[in-house]
Amino acid sequence: MAGWGKSTLSTFDLERLILRLLDTVEIFSGFTQAELIDLLGSAEKCVLNPGEIILSEGSTGTFMYIIIDGEVEIRKKLAVGGEKVLRNLGAGTCFGEMALVDNDVRSATVRSLSKCLLLRLGESDFWKTPSTSAKLYRNIARLLSRRLRDNNAMIALAYLETEAEPEPCPEFDPVATQRNFIRR
Repeated sequence: MAGWGKSTLSTFDLERLILRLLDTVEIFSGFTQAELIDLLGSAEKCVLNPGEIILSEGSTGTFMYIIIDGEVEIRKKLAVGGEKVLRNLGAGTCFGEMALVDNDVRSATVRSLSKCLLLRLGESDFWKTPSTSAKLYRNIARLLSRRLRDNNAMIALAYLETEAEPEPCPEFDPVATQRNFIRR
């Protein structure tokens, strides 16, 4: 197991990542290079091997993670037992942001699927500069909104797939409507 590096990124590493992150990471949309350098100046980096648990459902957390390279899976415990893979995330995406927004426990488990290079940002990093914090939280809100819309669509699709025959809408009776239309 590789583990988290307690050292911050070197200036060389940080400069190499900045342009790539500005172009590929959604939560950094609208950031300047200087803002991103300030935000990531205390980020921790880590290389993980395949199969390592990064965070566990139900645990507390004050960190958000950005995938620089590699792929992770997001898993959720089911009420009936077992787990379900919700989605896989790759380079340029992030996870763990919900704990920073609502200070609640982790809602899912995240496991590395391949060798991963991650950046870890702590809650205190988010509050260093108010204007940067505002941009970051705005972008996190957009990300969470998009993910909620995606999940709503998946739930609707799963619901439709489980129904053998859709129940009729009580407000709409197509036979009665057709009879009323023909009478006119």
